[in-house]
Amino acid sequence: MGGNSINLQPVDSAQSLASTFSPIHEVIFVAIVCMGQFMTQTNIGVCLSPLDIVGDSFDVDDPGILSWFMAGYSLTVGTFILVSGRCGDLFGYRRMFIIGFCWIALWSLVAGLSVYSNYILFISARVFQGIGGALLMPNALALLGATYQPGKKKNMIFAIFGAASPNSALLGSVFGAIFSQLAWWPWTYWTQAIVALCCAALGLLVIPSIHHDTLFDKSFLGLLKALDALGGACGIGGLVLVNIAWNQAPILGWSEPYVYVLLIIGILSIAAFFHVEFRVAEHPLIPFHAFSRDVLVVLG
Repeated sequence: MGGNSINLQPVDSAQSLASTFSPIHEVIFVAIVCMGQFMTQTNIGVCLSPLDIVGDSFDVDDPGILSWFMAGYSLTVGTFILVSGRCGDLFGYRRMFIIGFCWIALWSLVAGLSVYSNYILFISARVFQGIGGALLMPNALALLGATYQPGKKKNMIFAIFGAASPNSALLGSVFGAIFSQLAWWPWTYWTQAIVALCCAALGLLVIPSIHHDTLFDKSFLGLLKALDALGGACGIGGLVLVNIAWNQAPILGWSEPYVYVLLIIGILSIAAFFHVEFRVAEHPLIPFHAFSRDVLVVLG
């Protein structure tokens, strides 16, 4: 004012982590992070196409049991993803991402070895495999989001990540069928274990450590509050029970009392989850206050 002009200059934004990568480093980084999506979705396809072959190896032809070969994995992926993102916030995206690969490798190995045991071990291995997938998905997205600044490149990388989902499910079905028909179905899972371990090793080399400002009370009670353990238990428990009820009802019929019991308890647990998130949790897993009208329109 008063003849004095203010010369405003644009301020350079903070340098993104991706700008420090060499071209080869960046390609490997994106490939490994996208493998998190790939491995998660592949585990659905690898069991779908050879379902009857796997069932025959266990002398199982009951549709109710066979359905759990698929449902066990999907169940834990869809439920534990509720808390795995928070684990990444607290303990580091890179760390949880690497743990996800190692977890899938371990239970893929067990799934293959279950051929020497019984279908109960196979279903259990599939259930635990899903936890690894749940760890990979949100932390892979967080790694990409924290590494790239908004712009065309970031949009392109996220598009590649999204495209990995349908393609990996399809490739999983193809390779599952090939291994089961031409070799032996356990090699489907042992190969997955090898690939997951290789991804974990490469991830340690190419994924940078991302600084976290998240601070929480390091006591056990403080950790539970930061994780929103009560909300997580209600949410996961409710989703698991409802899914079990809906999976069993078409097979056994609604005349089975325990199906009703599981469904009712599951619905009550989900209701308790919303109560905890709105009224109790200091650090809710789902910040409902962020769901503005615009956000709801986009999600809807």
